[in-house]
Amino acid sequence: MRLYFPVARSEVDTIIDWVNERLPEQDDFRDSFAVAVIDETWKILAGAIFSNYSENNVFLSGAIDDKSVGKVTRGHLSDMMAAAFKRPLDCLRITALVSPTNKRSKRFVTGLGFQQEGILRDYMGKDTETLVFGLTKTEFEEGRYGRQQGRRRRAAS
Repeated sequence: MRLYFPVARSEVDTIIDWVNERLPEQDDFRDSFAVAVIDETWKILAGAIFSNYSENNVFLSGAIDDKSVGKVTRGHLSDMMAAAFKRPLDCLRITALVSPTNKRSKRFVTGLGFQQEGILRDYMGKDTETLVFGLTKTEFEEGRYGRQQGRRRRAAS
């Protein structure tokens, strides 16, 4: 398995369509940046869409294939998050919006170091709440999967 950065717009759209098929609330991500974890047959196992880019922030939408949950490691997922902090996006933070009932997504973002920052009321409809999670570039680099931790692991061995 490896991380795949699509070059052609059609490849980006393929990843976007794959992630969108797995999201309860589909969106139009056509002007977005996408990365994927693929296997040796080029099958997508996990995908991340970075949308609504601003100079400092990007929103994350992601999915993992149900059959690939044990195959895709946190290291693969961390590499996908790192893509938002590198060129071409070079963001200072990633924002993820998660339904309070989606325990798997909450584990996913908190496992990568995201912090819950708030609750949006009536965001996805009347009487619904959406949790706001954020991960800054500094937190990522100093955290469990960032560059600083990688250096510490190599220095310890």
